[in-house]
Amino acid sequence: MWPCREQIEARLSETKGKFANLFAHGKRDDGFENREKELCGLLLDIFKNLALVSIVLRFVWPEHYAIYSRPNLWILRVPRGSSDIEEFMNYIRVMRTLKSTFRVKRTADVDMIV
Repeated sequence: MWPCREQIEARLSETKGKFANLFAHGKRDDGFENREKELCGLLLDIFKNLALVSIVLRFVWPEHYAIYSRPNLWILRVPRGSSDIEEFMNYIRVMRTLKSTFRVKRTADVDMIV
């Protein structure tokens, strides 16, 4: 379930600049993974659910993110992470690898293919 609108609005200001900063250099650089984990952690703290975080990220950046789903995790045998954020990062790494394997433009297309 999505948190109520007031809960989201109260915390949304904490994300200011984080989305733009993630791809600040127009590409993935050395600090990308840390910024990505920080943003995902912040969104997880707001939305309280990885699937909801993945939905937000997928619609903001379909080129880079896919919706986190248990069936896809099981089918692809994505390794579990030591935390929710690590598990999501494992999932996204697999989806990004499949993006190039399937030769599609967006990571979001991979979850539909799977």
